[in-house]
Amino acid sequence: MARGRSGVGMGAGMSTRNVFLIGLAGALTGGALGSGLRRGARPLVVRVLKEGFKVRENLRTRIAELREDLEDIAAAVEHEYRMERRAAQGETPREGV
Repeated sequence: MARGRSGVGMGAGMSTRNVFLIGLAGALTGGALGSGLRRGARPLVVRVLKEGFKVRENLRTRIAELREDLEDIAAAVEHEYRMERRAAQGETPREGV
């Protein structure tokens, strides 16, 4: 999952999206906003960041499950291919090989 990641100007393992969310949080709570608005915006920023983390976690789980399913399918197809190839060459198919 190298796409969307950059080592330039970012901490280790931080995606562009995470940097954007952190920047957005900083802009909303930064000194450019009045202190009253800053205090009012903080809970919103916290909720937005929490939701972002939940989405990221859910997406990583789904990707891992999909990867596992594809690996299982690829292994089954490879096994079938090898069995068919052996049968076509006149070998006796051996299970588990």
